[in-house]
Amino acid sequence: MMNVWVEYWKKPKETKYYAQAREAKWVEPDPADISRRFFDKKEDAVQFANRMSNNNYYAKIKTDGII
Repeated sequence: MMNVWVEYWKKPKETKYYAQAREAKWVEPDPADISRRFFDKKEDAVQFANRMSNNNYYAKIKTDGII
């Protein structure tokens, strides 16, 4: 049986600079800030990740096997 889970964490507040464009840089989250939720089906994990993304969180779907 394959495990499916979503790792999610709050998006940091960003300062918006309208006068100049700057490149966005990825910053790895602190492992203590990452929450996890496990699912029986990948479809459920996808729906949860989409909801979290819409609520100002980053979300990654992870598995420990091949889908």
